[in-house]
Amino acid sequence: MARHGHFFWNELRTRDPVRAREFYARFLDWSFHQQREDYWIAMVDHKPMAGIFQLPEGSGWDHIAETWNAFISVDDIDSRIARLKEAGGRVLREPFDVMNVGRIAIVKDALGAEIGLITPVAG
Repeated sequence: MARHGHFFWNELRTRDPVRAREFYARFLDWSFHQQREDYWIAMVDHKPMAGIFQLPEGSGWDHIAETWNAFISVDDIDSRIARLKEAGGRVLREPFDVMNVGRIAIVKDALGAEIGLITPVAG
């Protein structure tokens, strides 16, 4: 169950998902389930642990560094975005829906650190 204000999910953004999967399979014994063409779920003991997202080429993502991104669960992403802005943060990617996952946004806090927010689908 997702709890407001708790870390919910971690995701590696990379341009080389094959190399990333090979590395984490050897390093941490992770296995992978391909969810869609550009996304894999890292599994530990048959349980989802993290995601690997392939950064698209030539689509405005060229400035994005290959890095891990964490997501914090929030009760209502749209109202929390308003509060984020009031507190001095800024939105990098406005909220969008991911089917069967939830509503997601990518933001920067008041110090400039990037973080993902998610209001997960109930259940």
